[in-house]
Amino acid sequence: CIKRSQLRKLSHSAANLTQQFYALHGKEYLIRQQLISEWRELLQLPDQEQTLEKGAILIAQWMRPCHCPGSSDIALQLDSIAEMVAVHLVGGATHEEGEVRDTKRVRRSALARVKEEGCHSVDERLAAINSVMYDQLGYKGAGEAYYELDNSFIDRVLERRTGIPITLCVIYEAVARRLGVHLHPVNFPQHFVLQITRGKNGPRPHPDHCVIDAYFRGQRLTLNELNSRTFGRAGVPRVTVPAQPVDVFARFLNNISLLVNRMNIERVIHAASGQWW
Repeated sequence: CIKRSQLRKLSHSAANLTQQFYALHGKEYLIRQQLISEWRELLQLPDQEQTLEKGAILIAQWMRPCHCPGSSDIALQLDSIAEMVAVHLVGGATHEEGEVRDTKRVRRSALARVKEEGCHSVDERLAAINSVMYDQLGYKGAGEAYYELDNSFIDRVLERRTGIPITLCVIYEAVARRLGVHLHPVNFPQHFVLQITRGKNGPRPHPDHCVIDAYFRGQRLTLNELNSRTFGRAGVPRVTVPAQPVDVFARFLNNISLLVNRMNIERVIHAASGQWW
């Protein structure tokens, strides 16, 4: 037998939960209204001014409106990686996990030197990015955890340092751009790579026609090497045409849609077998 006092407590608790539920959904609604406005602003820009970084951030914020950090916070994380690469290039002190050996002033100064002096070749800058991202910070492909939804959100990839090709490529491109290296996305079937270009106003290929595979530790491949790969899908046309930002955003959303559908199917299977979670 439940006493009246207990019933009142249960009723009050239920009321609080209801208020919290509607407050949360109200907050999500307001955030998404702002994100719609930001999406419109981004898509109205010329293609060369639309950054992959911004689109990836907006997608992560839309999917997790109350949990994803702000654009400026994510940009600062990317700035920090670029600064570390710059320090590596100029031969100064670097910082390792949990231990800061250089000040923000030193790192920013190093980044300014790298961008202004132009004394480091594209190859040197890319090698430095690989050293910092993969050796020092430990970024890596998701491997067995490939189909986890978090791998599609740029903030979670920056936090966990694990991702799928498209998110790792977006981070790699953002860092390279801060160092004056222009990379262009390529929608390779079942994979995603970056093409080295020589100008920010159009995809003029690098003389060696190289692409970068950010999922495999920034590995450099010639177009012939890339075209020889099938990634498990024989007979698929292997195109290396640079993708426009809107194509990249669409691929992000398609990946997320496929992953959500996959998760829902797995839940149905587990429910049918009495293993609902």
